[in-house]
Amino acid sequence: MATLLRRILEILFRPTGRHRATGQTPVPQERPPLPRRARCEVFDGNAVALVRPYLIAHEQRREAHRQRERRRALVLAMMGIDYPAEVAA
Repeated sequence: MATLLRRILEILFRPTGRHRATGQTPVPQERPPLPRRARCEVFDGNAVALVRPYLIAHEQRREAHRQRERRRALVLAMMGIDYPAEVAA
């Protein structure tokens, strides 16, 4: 029984030639330099192309709505109809 167990362990732990058969790996004497930190700056949303498209779309829709309201107020004013001042402003 002991010889069978020894044979199995020899088969399992037999070197296959895929690994390097050397002693310990050399320990590096110096520590590698630490990576430099990137500077954090505040970015202007208009200057950076990486702005979320849904934010731009929201601002464009809001500006288009304001433009339509201003035009509507102008057309109604030319017909003599008052339009709320807070909308036209």
